[in-house]
Amino acid sequence: KNRFCIDCIMGPLCPLGLQEHADHRTLQIRKASHFDAVRIVDIQKLVDISQIQTYVINSARIVFLLSRPQHKIVKEASRVCRS
Repeated sequence: KNRFCIDCIMGPLCPLGLQEHADHRTLQIRKASHFDAVRIVDIQKLVDISQIQTYVINSARIVFLLSRPQHKIVKEASRVCRS
């Protein structure tokens, strides 16, 4: 239930529903690093993503649907060893 019909603007399609939409454009939502994403080859047919950052995960170029949280960089105190 991770495919959506773009032409009908329908919610998730079940496997049986895919047959009814065989000649329609569908988009598959995938999980990548615990976030929703779509493959570039699928989404670039629908929207201009030239200004969106892409990632490569498992040899597939993807774009995340929501911005990924930025991890805060924790600065460690400098340690100096003097012998």
